[in-house]
Amino acid sequence: MRYCKTILVFLLLSFITSCAPELYYPTMQNIPAFKEKGEFMGSAAITDFGYDIQTAYAVSNHVGVMANYMQYKNDAQDNNYKTPSFGRGFEVGAGYFTTKKNLIFETYGLIGKGKVENGQGLLNGIYFQPRGKLSANIQRLALQQSVTYSKKHFEVALSTRLSHVRYSNISNESYEFNQVDVAEYLRNNKNYTFLEPALTLRFGLKNAKIYFQMQRSILLNKVSNENYDYYQSPVFLGITFKI
Repeated sequence: MRYCKTILVFLLLSFITSCAPELYYPTMQNIPAFKEKGEFMGSAAITDFGYDIQTAYAVSNHVGVMANYMQYKNDAQDNNYKTPSFGRGFEVGAGYFTTKKNLIFETYGLIGKGKVENGQGLLNGIYFQPRGKLSANIQRLALQQSVTYSKKHFEVALSTRLSHVRYSNISNESYEFNQVDVAEYLRNNKNYTFLEPALTLRFGLKNAKIYFQMQRSILLNKVSNENYDYYQSPVFLGITFKI
């Protein structure tokens, strides 16, 4: 019985240790799939942690602009353990698109800013790790490229985004996780680069489609998850309109 308790405690601690504070949540990739001047696209999507709202407009036959907003809130890992986190971000971008039969090629540059907050961990109502609070502003520069196969009732897109993320105005108090002060680490290591490939599927009517996007964020910096953790594989489900 004693060994069973030891194993259960070990498993519990292992699970909690894996629930590191999230410092970066990738936004959904905005892929308008424009074909000509005057097209407007609007979309909204949900994930297991928040939502994204996106718009885009083709100002010419080859130039498009876009604006995106996202917000997330994640405060429960299971019924007993909670680590509150919150974030939001806004970005704008512009780029070039061209078509070749049913294929649409797009390249966009984006600039955005936002904020991330992480709070004290709770285990059955008792303070547990991570301990303390962490807040920081985020600036992001990104380059996104995509190719879309487009038909009247169906679209499939492959895209990749290279994102450079920088933190500023990091809170001065400590934020301890696994004997590491994450806030102190972030103050000394403010820059991170991500490669973010994605697959997007859209189907429905000509001007209104349901869509699904699966994305993967790959951190190119070599850091430990105990120092810097982030949401790696977001999945988005939403609806898009194009006129």
